[in-house]
Amino acid sequence: MEVTKLPKQYKFADRMGIRMVVVIGPDELANDQVTIKDLSQSKQQTVSRSMAVSLITQLLESHCSL
Repeated sequence: MEVTKLPKQYKFADRMGIRMVVVIGPDELANDQVTIKDLSQSKQQTVSRSMAVSLITQLLESHCSL
């Protein structure tokens, strides 16, 4: 996946009703991290791969409690 295509892919995912995307680009891969982008909040966080599931769960739970 080319970096220049990410914004278009984010827009497509948002139109499809996808709430979050996980990005593992070269920087993330080199640092054993993932970037989690919350499309509904227009926010993103980079965390270690081991913390990804916890963060996604937390974000989904906070969305459901709204």
